This record gives sequence, C-alpha cells and structure tokens, in this order.
Amino acid sequence: MGEKVMLVIIVLLVPAILAIVALRFKKCPVEEIGDNGFSVPEAKKSDARWKYTQKVGPGFLLKTAGIALLVNVAIVALCLAMKGTTQTCTYVLSGWSTGIVVAALAILNWKVGKYFENDCCENNESQD
Repeated sequence: MGEKVMLVIIVLLVPAILAIVALRFKKCPVEEIGDNGFSVPEAKKSDARWKYTQKVGPGFLLKTAGIALLVNVAIVALCLAMKGTTQTCTYVLSGWSTGIVVAALAILNWKVGKYFENDCCENNESQD
C-alpha cells in the first residue's frame, strides 16, 4: 500500500510544482531582467523580450504541467500493466520529469527567439 501512495505522490509532484510556479509568476511577474522569473537566454537579450517571456511563460508552463500529469499517469499505468516494480516506475518517472522541465525551458527559449526573429517585434512590446 505504501508503494502505491509513493507512486501517486511522484505522479503529482512535478506537475504540481510546475503549476504552482506558473501561477505564482502569472500573479506576480518579474518586471526587471534578472535570474528570477522565466530567465531563459533569449529573454535576457532585451527588455521587450523579457516582458514577452514573462507574459507567455506562465501559460506555457501550465500547459506543460497538464501534459506532464497525463504522461505520468500513463507511465504508471504502463508500468503496473507490465508488472514493473515501484522502483522501476520511479526511475522512469524521474527521468521523464527531468526531461520535461528541461525541454519546456528549451522550447520557451525557442518560442521567444522565434517571436523576435529578425527583430520584428523588438520595439513593439504590445504585440502578442
């Protein structure tokens, strides 16, 4: 019984953390370029990029949290269907969770770079 409770906690942990961080930065975005907020390399290139990243980052991270939750549930269901051990499921979930966080930040960085491609929006902060 304790192992299944642990799996439930692991399944919910990363998506919950992603959602909490997203909601925190949606409510209180970081105004100045720095190491807090959605601090990806593309965002630090200009004030307009920083503001855009802080604007789209929370929604993107909430979507990532939803995807992570769905995939976590699928991984556990698959592990249990294949009669995998809790330890095996935990290793797979840990690797996947690390990967989704790294991938989410890389994709956000790419999206910001793509949005500001050719400096089309650098001086127009009101565009979405």
